[in-house]
Amino acid sequence: MWSGVTAVTAVGMNLFFFLLIPHSLDPAPRQFSLGTLVPRVKVIRMARPERPVECKPVKPAPEPKSMQKPRTVPGPSVRAKLTLPFEVNPTLASAPVGFTSKG
Repeated sequence: MWSGVTAVTAVGMNLFFFLLIPHSLDPAPRQFSLGTLVPRVKVIRMARPERPVECKPVKPAPEPKSMQKPRTVPGPSVRAKLTLPFEVNPTLASAPVGFTSKG
């Protein structure tokens, strides 16, 4: 059933687009003449009512409050001893070193 609906839709769209082609390829599209449009437009400028300028009262700037940060006293430095479940070999290099070829 749906294949019939899709086929009819495809044929209808093709027909629509083929009928649209001559109108889209028209070399001289119809242009509107300004002589017929200008008399229909009337421009009226209305004066705006005068309003007195309202001045906002100027508030004095508040004095900035000096914020004092509470002083913190550094505590004693704690150095924990590293405990590992294995022994560290001190003869190993402490940082990775490039490969060297002996030979």
